Amino acid sequence: MWIIVGLGNPTHKFDYTRHNIGFMATDFLVSKLDFPRGTLEFHQNRKLGSKLVKTNIYGEDIIIAKPTSYMNNSGVPVKKLLDYYKADSDRLIVFCDDSKLEIGKSRIRFGGDSGGHKGLESVINTIGGEFWRARVGIGQNGEMPLENYVLAKIPSDEREKIDAVLDKLASELISLISCGKMESKTIN
Repeated sequence: MWIIVGLGNPTHKFDYTRHNIGFMATDFLVSKLDFPRGTLEFHQNRKLGSKLVKTNIYGEDIIIAKPTSYMNNSGVPVKKLLDYYKADSDRLIVFCDDSKLEIGKSRIRFGGDSGGHKGLESVINTIGGEFWRARVGIGQNGEMPLENYVLAKIPSDEREKIDAVLDKLASELISLISCGKMESKTIN
């Protein structure tokens, strides 16, 4: 079993902001796994503090989650998911934004630090750092404080690049999981 979690903030006010790219990544993954049926939907699970989709990739059970806590408290629902499904952290993939990666790039890798990302920091502080990260580049704007930049809506020219890399990332994860071999990758 794999647990795939997108980090983001739960209210509609944060839809299509850079900091909610983790949620956007889960939506792309669900869409790819569900095509052409269109029957998979996220359902609220209050006990686990997340919206969930249960599916499989070539026989491998997959739980895809969007925590309903705010970003800085992401570790609590991630731990609940791991405990409930009795999954090891090395079978966890966390989607998040990364201001140090260029827009239109993404990177999959195991372990490491939070890189200053408060959501990842919460997960690491709660369960440890031994899990997969799928980071999506949002770049930086030196004229705007990072806190404001990540919470700003994504402009349409950036959205095209981000959507393209999210599509590639979803395909790559499906391929890696179906082959039974996760590995570090950079996706352009």
